[in-house]
Amino acid sequence: MAGSFPSKLVASHNILELGFNITSAISHPTIMLMNSGRIGHENEDFYFYKEGISIENANIIRVLDEDRQRIGQLYGLTLPSYLELMNRFYDFKCDSYYEFFTRSPVHNKLKLCPPSVDYRYLSQDVPFIILPWYNLGLRAGYDSKVMRSIIELSSLLNGADYSACGRRLADHIFSDMSLDEVSDFVTYGAVSAMKPSKLDKAS
Repeated sequence: MAGSFPSKLVASHNILELGFNITSAISHPTIMLMNSGRIGHENEDFYFYKEGISIENANIIRVLDEDRQRIGQLYGLTLPSYLELMNRFYDFKCDSYYEFFTRSPVHNKLKLCPPSVDYRYLSQDVPFIILPWYNLGLRAGYDSKVMRSIIELSSLLNGADYSACGRRLADHIFSDMSLDEVSDFVTYGAVSAMKPSKLDKAS
């Protein structure tokens, strides 16, 4: 196990922080969309990461990652970048997103090219990870254009409505809460009721 994930296990501050640090949605959907014309063709089988990425694609992923961090910050979270997480997970020292995707031996040992665009890299990562991030951003007053674009393009590509069928935490659970109350709820299990008092902290 240590050979695959040499980093130490670190506890998340709350379940929202854990959800914001799901790395698959940062890389999979963008690479899928940027290579959708190649995926699923009988004679097209390529290395998903090192051949599916360009400097321009890597920049889109960087912007997506920055928006994820920005939305987390609106909920009081300081999130590491995707690049920081990957360097930590695999004991790398990559200086850029492009360098990571093209040089990671772990990610490029196999081709890992999905068989079709209707694959979990879009059908799961978009409605169940990116959509909740995006809606949490809207709930906090921030509209991530790159997340919105990924949701809309993925929906069109697969003939689905990921905005309607995905997980909408901001609407279904947090709709009547302030941002502070959301933070209390995901940290303590209830709005203020279980939050430690100053006296508890002092003791």
